[in-house]
Amino acid sequence: MRRPVSLYGLELIVLWCTSVCWAGDLRQWQPWSPRDEIKPTFRVEPHAGPDGQPAWTIVADDREGLDGAWRRVFRVEGGKHYRFSCLRKTQGVRHPALQTLVQIWFRDEQGRLLRRPDGNLWESYLVPEGKPEANGWVRLEAVYQAPRGAKQALVELRLRWAENARVLWVEPRWDEVPPPKPRLVRLAAVHYRPQNPTSPQDNYEQFARFVRQAGSQRADLIVLPEAINYYGMYRHGKSYADVAEPIPGPATQFFSRLAQEYNTYIVVPIIERAGHLVYNSAALVGPDGNVVGVYRKVCLPREEYNQGVCAGKDFPVFDTRFGKVGIMICWDVHFPEVARQLQYRGAEVIALPIWGGMPRLAAARALENQVYLVTATYTDSARKWMITGIWGPTGDVLKRATEWGTVVIEEVDLNRRHVGWFNIGDFKGRIPHERPYIGSDN
Repeated sequence: MRRPVSLYGLELIVLWCTSVCWAGDLRQWQPWSPRDEIKPTFRVEPHAGPDGQPAWTIVADDREGLDGAWRRVFRVEGGKHYRFSCLRKTQGVRHPALQTLVQIWFRDEQGRLLRRPDGNLWESYLVPEGKPEANGWVRLEAVYQAPRGAKQALVELRLRWAENARVLWVEPRWDEVPPPKPRLVRLAAVHYRPQNPTSPQDNYEQFARFVRQAGSQRADLIVLPEAINYYGMYRHGKSYADVAEPIPGPATQFFSRLAQEYNTYIVVPIIERAGHLVYNSAALVGPDGNVVGVYRKVCLPREEYNQGVCAGKDFPVFDTRFGKVGIMICWDVHFPEVARQLQYRGAEVIALPIWGGMPRLAAARALENQVYLVTATYTDSARKWMITGIWGPTGDVLKRATEWGTVVIEEVDLNRRHVGWFNIGDFKGRIPHERPYIGSDN
């Protein structure tokens, strides 16, 4: 008769099986460095994970410029989708997005890079920064489609350029997943100049019919031009301060009702009063009738600060039901830092209410940040100056207004990854890992 296995014996069996499984997994990961003289220290710490899991650890001493990674090859099939995920914890790393990387290459059976249909190589993907979890751990994950002909995915967990630093990688997983669903969003902009307005309220009522037009076409985001409570009021001798109003206030209350009626978001640009200060602002009102948030124009032209308008100080990004929205206003477009700060904070769509401006700069802001840009202007389209339109991450105009009193609407997929930019590949994925970091900027 066989003796029953004791609880202690079961624990030993489970521990042995677990160690064998982890040992097999550990052998798949190999240390690598671009040059031996800058190679950091690699080690496996058996119980360093948040729940006692093994951690693939890289340690840099006090020498400058050390660079190395754990690497592993996974099997894939071209056309299918795969999710990479892992936990990461850093110690002594000043800029985690710059100094720690998860990099992925898709390759053929012989380990060679594949070529895209345009003949250029499929370069690597860089997994975006993740969400913080407990005790300093961050979860990184992303879904990628293996290109046609792919048989291997080379995954790299990397630490570079950080002295006296340590990074722990835990639970690196590579799993086949269903294709992600499209995230379709209908973006709209109004191209209109109020006709002989007598008051800010008159402007609001004139814009309302175009908001209704966009709302009836199921627009998710509607952008109005800059300073709608000021347009035309200068003809009546009014200054910025004369028309300035609080947020919440008349304009946001008026358009919040329309946002509720049409279940949409509206960017409402006004001259704002906050106590003794006056700002050139834009409020985002939502389908629940509330003000989601307010952006105050950071870059002011002389025409505004000479009238006592105050500059904003922050670059907020707002969560909506379809994704993250940033706002910049007119003169902001002339300075790349504004759009970059919004993109860095997660903006997928940037609304640009604008009086007028250089359209090439709008194209640049969309392209260099790989975002959708929605511009609404008072400029006549015949002037070959700023347009009212929807711009794609390629910097191209997807749709534009050519006549006054029109609404432009374009449906876009925020889940679409744009990788066809010559040999640069997934530029949006590269931005946080390759952009300059200055001072305490993270």
